[in-house]
Amino acid sequence: MKACLVRPYSETFVVSPPFGLGYLASAARLAGHDVAIVDGLLVGGSLRGHLANTIEAIGASEPGVIGVQAFSCDFFIVGQLLDAIRGTFPEALLILGGAHPSGVRAGIFNQFPQIDFAMAGEGEIGFAMWLDEMEKPDRSQASLTDIPGLIYRTPDGRVAVNQVSAEEDLDQWGQPAWDLMDPRIYPKAPHQGVVKGFPVAPIIATRGCPFKCTFCSVLTVTGRKPRYRDVTKVVDEIELLVNKYGVKEIHIQDDIFTLSKRFVMRFVDEVKRRGVKFHWFCSSGVRLGSLDEELIRAMDEVGCYTYTLAIESGSDKILKDMDKRLTTAETREKVALLNRMGHRPSAFFIIGFPTERREDVLETLRFAMSLKLRRAHFSIFYPLPGSIEYERLKETGELEELDWSKLKSENVAFRHKHMSARELRFLQRYAFLRFHLRPRILLTNLWEILNSGNFWFIARRVWVYLVGSGGAGWPGRSSDALRG
Repeated sequence: MKACLVRPYSETFVVSPPFGLGYLASAARLAGHDVAIVDGLLVGGSLRGHLANTIEAIGASEPGVIGVQAFSCDFFIVGQLLDAIRGTFPEALLILGGAHPSGVRAGIFNQFPQIDFAMAGEGEIGFAMWLDEMEKPDRSQASLTDIPGLIYRTPDGRVAVNQVSAEEDLDQWGQPAWDLMDPRIYPKAPHQGVVKGFPVAPIIATRGCPFKCTFCSVLTVTGRKPRYRDVTKVVDEIELLVNKYGVKEIHIQDDIFTLSKRFVMRFVDEVKRRGVKFHWFCSSGVRLGSLDEELIRAMDEVGCYTYTLAIESGSDKILKDMDKRLTTAETREKVALLNRMGHRPSAFFIIGFPTERREDVLETLRFAMSLKLRRAHFSIFYPLPGSIEYERLKETGELEELDWSKLKSENVAFRHKHMSARELRFLQRYAFLRFHLRPRILLTNLWEILNSGNFWFIARRVWVYLVGSGGAGWPGRSSDALRG
């Protein structure tokens, strides 16, 4: 089969290689199929023209199968892309995968009737098996029942959802297909904006998270059970990225890389043994309870230069409502430890959690300002499909007015019981400005930004965060896109 895997254009400020599609490509190649990757964030063109350019890039691969990655925050953009694909490639099989169908499951065909199939959870095994079945001229409906994670229509009109797989051997597919997503062609648009060097590449070393934070939907994709790659394979991948692609910085995007101290120490030992040099940090957040002095020192010795902490709230009541399994006292202790060891970390905070009131948000701001943090990102809560909070809000009827177009950290996607959308946006801007306009914080960040080589990108990111101009997106590689 000829398959084309597509990441849609997205109104995002984080643009890095789609390594999830890279893993799917590697699994499909092992099964003998031809695969191409089209990244809608790189096709260029104006904000209105990206769709046509994406379709043109898909057509160049002459696919019989088109797989589209879908995140909930890109709901309407995905719908537009699927319409265009169906109209342009009517004979191609169209399958949807990613976090959104993993959370929605059986409801995916109601939302996107254009598709033929969908895939939930980790897709490497299921996608390769599905390609094998689609290649057979005499395929039967019964053969679909054994494909992990497959979502499909049955002859009697029902929607079947197969059980997802959570493979123990995360190295069985090899490395992601980096030749299909060269890190060198990506813009200077990484997670935290300010980095030590470009190019930047994301990797994962583990999958799964045992915690049950109610705002998180990770259980629908990678599940609760932590699973680990062979550290020699992880460092093999880093060496490839550094030596072949000139990567200067690695962003580890695990859900919780530091969960197992033993695993991290083995990783550190392997990096030391080989002497590979690179900067790195865990861009998706670090679980505070897993950090201690020995672990921090070991990570520092092999290039870990900063920490982004998933603190989420400065209210112990709200932390309990989130089932965060963290207290403000523990947070204060670990942030102080990092500072003593020469680090001023950054942090994520959520405001507008369904049980929050205005005073809880202000308590979070006061707490954030009392900590020695470099930067703080205040995201407005939005209900992720598949999360515990999403299901609870559905049951109580609070999601009747869910606006998919606003499922982003700077928007209010549903009707909050205690605060208006206008008040939440005001509180978000207020928190951001109060935190970052303090002289020491402001001057430190300005110095880093001015020396980062991507000042205008960060400035534009801050502008959209504060002003909410909408339709920001990343313009691809065409200067015309900047005029949009």
